[in-house]
Amino acid sequence: MGTGTPFIFDNKLSISYGLHTTRIYPKELTTLPLQWDYYNKNGFTGSFRYDTLKGYPAGSTYSVSQDGISNFEKTKILFHPCENPSVYTDPEGRLRMLANYGAKGTWESKSIVGGWRSVNPNFPPGGDCTFFFRWGNYDYVIGGFTGYWSKPASAPEDQFVNGVKAGLDFYNGMNVPAVTQIKNGRFVLAGWIPIAGWGGSLVIHEMIQSADGRIGTKWMEEIIPATQKQDH
Repeated sequence: MGTGTPFIFDNKLSISYGLHTTRIYPKELTTLPLQWDYYNKNGFTGSFRYDTLKGYPAGSTYSVSQDGISNFEKTKILFHPCENPSVYTDPEGRLRMLANYGAKGTWESKSIVGGWRSVNPNFPPGGDCTFFFRWGNYDYVIGGFTGYWSKPASAPEDQFVNGVKAGLDFYNGMNVPAVTQIKNGRFVLAGWIPIAGWGGSLVIHEMIQSADGRIGTKWMEEIIPATQKQDH
């Protein structure tokens, strides 16, 4: 399992994540054929309880916080065949998902449990752990290990520009970064530096935005280690 993204829907704190089952079992032995068949017949995804199905559970599921802070409980609902979902509520209040690993594109639904329709089939182009955020007048999508796109917030969905090709990505060696806004309008980027393969030290940077939407990073003042002059 992986690619956990928190979101708020129906006034509940939830977290979506993917079951990467095809990394262990052939697709034919999983629930994916059933889910894709449903989508191909109906034009939107179904809602399946994986504890009632034959086959190994695969695809997108989610858990709901029981106290609004932590204490997450599994729903056991498969809502999309994507094995790496990035679910979020956008600034307009729409429930959306960026699909990765086994699917691609931007999806939208009225409910987390199913009914997901493709609204931008070719963007983002799959990959790992994409993440959306809006800062001021600009929208951004970043990838897990590479990939960075931006556009004016008022521009259409198909106007995202590839920032990696322009040399404007800001990963600084981070993997699977995520972004959050904190007080006073500041934005923070957090990711991990790989050590012996997958996973490693957590790194947090504060982000900088220029007037034209370009993003940079700097050390976050609150977490710079204290130093003093060396004794002689």
